[in-house]
Amino acid sequence: MFTGILIGPLPAISRPFNATSWPHSRLFGRPRMFTLQWHITQACDLNCRHCYDRTPSDQLPLEKSLAVLEDFNGFCVQKNVYGQVTFTGGNPLLHPDFEVLYQAAADHGFTTSILGNPTTPHQIDRILAIQEPAYYQVSLEGYELLENICKKL
Repeated sequence: MFTGILIGPLPAISRPFNATSWPHSRLFGRPRMFTLQWHITQACDLNCRHCYDRTPSDQLPLEKSLAVLEDFNGFCVQKNVYGQVTFTGGNPLLHPDFEVLYQAAADHGFTTSILGNPTTPHQIDRILAIQEPAYYQVSLEGYELLENICKKL
């Protein structure tokens, strides 16, 4: 007779917690989600004080970027974990292929999130038409840009 809830096989990723040294190791020792925080661009329309890297860099071509998502999907399947892709940068919304990459991440079944800057309701609508992000984090240091966007609404 079976009792309880079947959650699935354990993830193949484990953290080296010692159950005797930390009583919650059973809960946190085998994560069910793995996050790829992906800096897809250095392009940014703000100049926040907290920014740690303003060095310009080349972006991956679209084909290689899509291959990154394929590889991440294979990793998640192999390790039996759910994948989350957090798009960041700079401002990931300024990447010329942002929506293509966001769609590809959604098509793989990944949870998505964005660490970016304030944007227009129109762009938010396009993102939501693809998939609702788990969260969308913006910098309040970009207040002047946010103020200008709100004036246009």
